[in-house]
Amino acid sequence: MKPTMIIIGFAGILFLIGLGAWYMSSNRAPPDDGRNSAEEKKQTISKDSAIEIARQAWGPSPRVENAPVEVSLDTERNEYVVIFRTVLPPNCTGSDYHAKITIDASTGKVKRKLGG
Repeated sequence: MKPTMIIIGFAGILFLIGLGAWYMSSNRAPPDDGRNSAEEKKQTISKDSAIEIARQAWGPSPRVENAPVEVSLDTERNEYVVIFRTVLPPNCTGSDYHAKITIDASTGKVKRKLGG
């Protein structure tokens, strides 16, 4: 094996190690500075409040008002996902929801709105 090939291979390995170290350091979660206590993180709005916030965020719509509602709480992200489902006839294709709204479970602030 030629010495230049060994040097190039070694340089490539060092580059990949440096790239991996940079990636790992850039994806770390910010340190908890103590301002958010565990008690504050656990406070969440109710499911009924999440549904009402989602309806207000979507605006007046008979489809949303009369739609079956599915609510789930993602505890890792601390957010509610409120889905206003579509009831489709048999053998029919289409979107399975009218609206999908993501709400911060602590503040009640709307994060995302998607329409189907």
